[in-house]
Amino acid sequence: MNGTPCSDLRPFGPTFQAGSAAAGELDTYDSLTLLVSRTDQEQQLGTIAIQAPPAVAQMFAGVPPCGEPQASEGACPMSSEIGAVAATAGLGADPAYLSGDIYLTGPYDGSPQGLSIVVPVSPGPFELGTVVVRASAQIDPGTGRLSIASDRLPTTADGVPLQLKALLLQLDRGEFKINPSGCESLAITGTTTSTQGSSVLASADPLGAPSSSCPPAQNPSLQESGVSPSTATGTATVSLITTHITTSARGLATVKLTCTGTITCNGKLTLMGKTKSQDKKKRFEMTTIGTGGFSIPAGATATVKLTLNARGRALLKADHGRLNATLTILKSSPVPTQTHSEGVRLVQEKVGRGTRR
Repeated sequence: MNGTPCSDLRPFGPTFQAGSAAAGELDTYDSLTLLVSRTDQEQQLGTIAIQAPPAVAQMFAGVPPCGEPQASEGACPMSSEIGAVAATAGLGADPAYLSGDIYLTGPYDGSPQGLSIVVPVSPGPFELGTVVVRASAQIDPGTGRLSIASDRLPTTADGVPLQLKALLLQLDRGEFKINPSGCESLAITGTTTSTQGSSVLASADPLGAPSSSCPPAQNPSLQESGVSPSTATGTATVSLITTHITTSARGLATVKLTCTGTITCNGKLTLMGKTKSQDKKKRFEMTTIGTGGFSIPAGATATVKLTLNARGRALLKADHGRLNATLTILKSSPVPTQTHSEGVRLVQEKVGRGTRR
């Protein structure tokens, strides 16, 4: 009006959820999951910054960081991989489901370490290249808390609007052990900022509360903002729709999943292929040939794409386009962990005349 631009009056109140998967030992965990999501009516996701409990940094011990320019180009080696990422993009009730990997890097943006978050953008029949999001990572020398701050999240891929609706980050390289009798905060706090500059503070407690003998934790920033800790209640089950998994010439494996229940299914997929064993006592052994994350709304069906590693592509080629494999589905918090494995058959897609390979 009167030559001035209209203001964006859309709200911004993204959901912030965090969860963990327990390992075999008491008070020991082997993954930490963060989910940020928004509705179509809200402003787009801009940046995400989180602070994790002190023990989480133990997961990165001994991991060789990825150097430059590989970190910026999305070409880090598997030795630097520390987790998986999943995202839903697009408007409406049938968004695209994307998945990729998270790598530990050397110094970035003034911090001693960083992350390279790599996501191939292949919604349906389209291939829009690979998106690389960088983030800084540092450990507070006084408290040991891990802080991660992302660069601006992408809004387009190859000129096509992405409209990110949900982003799932899962760190699962190693294990971390908490001290349940200690008084340090076990909460994950996060700040999500929109592309218009609106910010929301939130907190979640995937590891439980400190000892009851400790004084109540105070978080002035959350109290002043009026934001209460995020919670998620309900049940959900994720399952495989078909045991035949189609793979493309580029090594992308298409997995169809469904989420049944009342809340979002978050987690990770691991593909294991059968190889000849080097151990003379065993004829065969299983080796990881692909991993990826997923985030599926309750009641929805999703097509998740995993990227086969070099070993997986070689096995598929040697088996004349068909490969018996095992798919392990790990569903992590905010609901209790559910893990199950199923035998699957990897089949290369048929390329007809005139189809571009």
